Amino acid sequence: MPTGSIKLLVIDDDPVDIKLLSTYLSGHPQLRFELQAAHSLSEGLSCLKQDDVDVVLLDLFLQDGGEGLPTFRRLYDHCRDIPIVILTGLQDESLAVCALREGAQDYLTKGNFDCNLLGRTIRYAIERHHLHTQIESQNQALRRSDHELRNLIERNIDGILILDENGTIQFANAAAAKLLGQPASEMVQECFGVPLVPNHMVEVEIPGSPEKSKNAELRVVELTWEGKKAYLASLRDVTQQKESEVTLQQLAYSDSLTHLANRALFMERLRQTLARAHRHCDRPFMVMFIDLDHFKQVNDTLGHSAGDQLLVHVSHQLQHCIRPEDTLARLGGDEFAIILEDITEVGDAIRIAERILGQLSQPYTLQGHDCLISGSIGIVSSQNQLTKTAYPDIESLLRDADIAMYRAKQEGKARYAVFDHRAQAKAMLEFELEAELRRAVAQQELCLFYQPIVRLKTGKICGFEALVRWKHPRRGLLVPGEFMPVAERTDLIAEIDTWVLQSACQQFQWWNTQGLSQQLGTVSVNVSGRRLAQKSFIEQTQQALHRSGLSPHHLQLEITEDIILTNTQTVVSSLEHLRALGCKLSIDDFGTGYSSLSRLHSFPLDTLKVDRSFLLQAARQQNHWSIVQAIINLSTDLGLSVVAEGIETNEQCDRLRQLSCSKGQGYLFSRPVTQEKATQLLRANQSYLEPVVCPTTALQYA
Repeated sequence: MPTGSIKLLVIDDDPVDIKLLSTYLSGHPQLRFELQAAHSLSEGLSCLKQDDVDVVLLDLFLQDGGEGLPTFRRLYDHCRDIPIVILTGLQDESLAVCALREGAQDYLTKGNFDCNLLGRTIRYAIERHHLHTQIESQNQALRRSDHELRNLIERNIDGILILDENGTIQFANAAAAKLLGQPASEMVQECFGVPLVPNHMVEVEIPGSPEKSKNAELRVVELTWEGKKAYLASLRDVTQQKESEVTLQQLAYSDSLTHLANRALFMERLRQTLARAHRHCDRPFMVMFIDLDHFKQVNDTLGHSAGDQLLVHVSHQLQHCIRPEDTLARLGGDEFAIILEDITEVGDAIRIAERILGQLSQPYTLQGHDCLISGSIGIVSSQNQLTKTAYPDIESLLRDADIAMYRAKQEGKARYAVFDHRAQAKAMLEFELEAELRRAVAQQELCLFYQPIVRLKTGKICGFEALVRWKHPRRGLLVPGEFMPVAERTDLIAEIDTWVLQSACQQFQWWNTQGLSQQLGTVSVNVSGRRLAQKSFIEQTQQALHRSGLSPHHLQLEITEDIILTNTQTVVSSLEHLRALGCKLSIDDFGTGYSSLSRLHSFPLDTLKVDRSFLLQAARQQNHWSIVQAIINLSTDLGLSVVAEGIETNEQCDRLRQLSCSKGQGYLFSRPVTQEKATQLLRANQSYLEPVVCPTTALQYA
């Protein structure tokens, strides 16, 4: 290789190609080139006479040079000592082979290379040319010592053949005779039958019986043999090397116990199949995860040898259930996985899963013991049901197959489960909401709003219901229905309930200190059933009252009707403790559950809040007012105060007053308001006896 810049002569009659070539070469990261351009063959020959050139890039189709090999021959006859790389627009394999045979160092097709390939080709051309020059020099020496050459060849451990220009064998050493399975004397004058491309290595298969077939690496160089042009073919036996490679590949990609594909091969095929699904959206596929049920019990009772025997049996059973084009793999332990290609419908995958479950359930005797086998199967489609697009990566696909499989186990084992993208998306939203809610509690993003409770006889405020809100940084103000279900499924409900209780008590006591609570009876706080069942709730209620200084009779705790039905003894005990503290107790949303008025006397209650649904139904069907009347009358007989929820119109308010309902709450009077606005309402001390009618559409209640 030249130590400095490589002097390059380009012979091409297309200026655009020359310019593009210059751009490629100038971008090479390591090599530097001095490029000289000739637009015709004659101009190129002139340049070669005047300047030193390291390598020539030649287009075979020039106006003054003819077309194809004649162009190369004319140039090659004048510069055999300079490497020539053919760079042409014609992609012709036979032409390329002929050019290489006649002395070209390489053959490149325009548009099929980049700067790295071109630079590497030029470098190799120079190196090969230097090698060729050295070989020619050595050939001269070899001609002077023909005896020594023959002796050297004969003793070479590689098979050596000398062939004439037509590929006819002129000489074969002992190693070649052994490799080819013929005496050397019988091979002479036979045609070798393999194309000879000098200075290139190719792999050839030496024919024979299947058990005797061999592989060899063939390298060919030109030389002079007995004064004539010939070829030296070197044959190196690589049969054992190939067998070792196959063995290594089997070890790398095959499960040694079951001889199924292992995890590495499964992942590679899954990656390829998913890539194809990305290219062809109409070709989704299915993936199955199979985990044997109770396999650990087999290992623990019968031993690992029995466990291995069972795994082999299962692998055979699974193979009977799939097609040849499907991929079955053992991922490790008792986990198997299947890629079902070109199966677009989940129903087809389900039928295969049912077939697998049926096969696994067949009686099997393991070391003299009857063995009952079952498996849990997770199924996932490569196409997301929501986005109608393929999974972005195999990791996500495998994760969801695993999720489906564990759901099958949770549902009782020996069954399949199909991954539900919609349910997972909902679960992810709830998961994210839970994380955000934890942050909101820690960063005090929760706040209390207060909705007035009005005495219907006077129209004056007689209490407030404390309602939690979340000042979400992105979604704005959220009502409890948007986040409390998540809180109730986690430990957050206890922390939120405790904070609401303390904040409501502190606010009411502050109104006391401001002289604003004369007309107020209670502040109502909602309590979840989960919190009510916890013994710590009573203690925390005491602490909230003590820290705020609020008298217990000002605190009304609201429980929903369904809580009474869940654990009556536990609920009654908790309610009695709270009543003993002096707190007021109320049933919220009465009428939405399945309890009856006759059962209410069993609970230490003070107030019953009629659910807004009764007022909505009464507005459509007048006979529902009789139900409201019955609730009010029986509640009065039981000594309970009645609060009607969801009052939205003057007509509803008037009718409730006629029915002797004592209190009401709804948008007719006020929406839930901030503590500042609630304070303003108390200071105004206005009456709602003649309220302004508010819109009744699109109302959202806490």
